[in-house]
Amino acid sequence: MEICALIMAGGHGTRFWPWSGALLPKQFLPIAHPEKSLLQMTFERVSGLCGTERVLILTNREYQAVVRTQLKDLPPENVIGEPLLRDTAAAVGFGSAVAALRWPDAVQVVLPADHEISPDERFQAILCQAARHAREDGRLYTIGITPTRPTSAYGYLKRGERLDSPEGFARNRVAAFVEKPDVETAKTYVESGNYLWNAGMFVWRSDAVQEALKRRLPEHASRLPEAAKSEGAPDFENIVKEAFLAVPKISIDFGVMQAEGANGNVCMIEGDFQWSDLGGWQAFADTLPPDGHGNRIYGHGMDWDGETWKEFWIPREPRQGDKDEDLSLGDVLTMDARDNLVFNNRRGHRISLFGVRDLAVIHTHKETLVTSRDLAEEIKPLVSNLPETPAKGGLSAVEKVEKPWGWELWWGWTDDFAGKTLFLRKGKRFSLQYHVVKEEVIYVHQGRARLETAARGEELREIVMEPGQAVHVEPGRLHRIEALEDCLLFESSLPFLWDVVRIADDFGREGTREAEAPGRKS
Repeated sequence: MEICALIMAGGHGTRFWPWSGALLPKQFLPIAHPEKSLLQMTFERVSGLCGTERVLILTNREYQAVVRTQLKDLPPENVIGEPLLRDTAAAVGFGSAVAALRWPDAVQVVLPADHEISPDERFQAILCQAARHAREDGRLYTIGITPTRPTSAYGYLKRGERLDSPEGFARNRVAAFVEKPDVETAKTYVESGNYLWNAGMFVWRSDAVQEALKRRLPEHASRLPEAAKSEGAPDFENIVKEAFLAVPKISIDFGVMQAEGANGNVCMIEGDFQWSDLGGWQAFADTLPPDGHGNRIYGHGMDWDGETWKEFWIPREPRQGDKDEDLSLGDVLTMDARDNLVFNNRRGHRISLFGVRDLAVIHTHKETLVTSRDLAEEIKPLVSNLPETPAKGGLSAVEKVEKPWGWELWWGWTDDFAGKTLFLRKGKRFSLQYHVVKEEVIYVHQGRARLETAARGEELREIVMEPGQAVHVEPGRLHRIEALEDCLLFESSLPFLWDVVRIADDFGREGTREAEAPGRKS
């Protein structure tokens, strides 16, 4: 039996703000594994079932490059970029039409990209059962997850008529799709044994879903397959965009599955594997081991046990050779603090909690969120209404600034870094200085220079730098560069431009701490 997979990877992931956001949503982050994104884990899980050649990724055009970077084994043409957001009915309808043209005999499996599932073998076995039945009876199938607790976070599927199925698998008609209930109602659902969680996973034949689309969403059924047929045409992108503009914005659940379920055309296979949609920070906290006081920490943790600090690393201890993108962890210290969630992926930044409980503290390189743990998954109103804030700094044009030792040319200044080119005349030198928090890299492009440097408490030592050499200056390191001949240098640093402490200076500026960027003083 031939199977192909359609993975939905277009969401913006606001529930994991500020870790996730429009530039890098939840599905591209290593939330459930220290070295793999949720998308990568989903791809590996399903490619073990159908092979890498028969997987389509349905995403937004703005994320196509990210997908191709993360999934190097996926054929580039298998990344389908939606031209605009029209909800999942448009994404699935178009992707299904593309898949039907490429693999007309394959049963289609449609999966979200951002769920945590284990074990893979049981998941694959259940999908195979759903695919076999979908091929034989032409109905639409979904996977119902055995609930482990009452929760209002998920929608529910009500069991209908029991259908024949091989031993070890349970198959039923879906009697009803139920929207997210309140907790008390969810308790009655779980106690009854007649409801399963709706995980948003679908299995069907291409002709079956196209017929359902014709009945429920005729615009989708006519416009999207026609657009898919134009793949390879010079104006393909415009054709797809026009098709998406012409269809109503609606989810596949509302638009197709609920109505088809009411007519008895939707069945489910019970998924008895471990599953989480990782819907937000509280769900993420459940994946982290607690320390001795119930704190769940992502970072370099240290918990005070009354006598000493107990150290641990979550998700893993750094390894020699790690690149910044492999693992970035900040320090988290907790004393007399209980049952908190703390996330710190800003290397060099420390968070200390003292005498507090039930907080969620989320710190990234740009933003910090502090809320109570019971509200950590309810932050969408905050994220949706955040005011637009202009980037700190910024240059409207490249600007050259004369200096007593030469000149500097500012070419970049953002929230994340500052960059400039420096010309240091022969015989001149910068001040002997250090930075409290700023890190920088200075690269010698032309000329030879003498570097004086020392870590805190060490004696100064001299190094002659040649073109092509660079020096990394960490916070607290004394450093000074003198030009042995005219030098052209490039400098890139963190954007804390005020952070200059001069110990000695040839131009009478000792001890000053001022912004060095044009037009700015701090």
